[in-house]
Amino acid sequence: MTGQAKRIDPISLPTYPQLQDQTFVQYLRNFTAAIQWFGDQTQQAIDNGLVPYQSITIGMAVASGTVGVVETFALPLPSGTQYSVVPTFHWNAGGWWVTPSSLASFTLNWTTAPTVTGTVDILVYMAQLFG
Repeated sequence: MTGQAKRIDPISLPTYPQLQDQTFVQYLRNFTAAIQWFGDQTQQAIDNGLVPYQSITIGMAVASGTVGVVETFALPLPSGTQYSVVPTFHWNAGGWWVTPSSLASFTLNWTTAPTVTGTVDILVYMAQLFG
């Protein structure tokens, strides 16, 4: 066999992937249907006004030893507006509560003060906005 070319067998590749596992195919179909259902339900909730459509995010520094802060809106919210406050503390703040809330400001309180200057991110979302 010296001096002769070596023979190479051709390899035939499929032009598209072939899924042999029908369980996996069914999983993908169910997954796609679940995503579509979630999208439809979310859009319906938005259309019905059940999902907040307006929000404000606030990031603020908190001095050590502080157990509350008053946050004032740049412009008071329109009469009848309903909103909620959700803080994310960057230290173990313990329990927290918001008092008293008005259309111009709210007070965010927590039980454990930071030992050094900390930060808190606040999400204010309007469940209903009138004006």
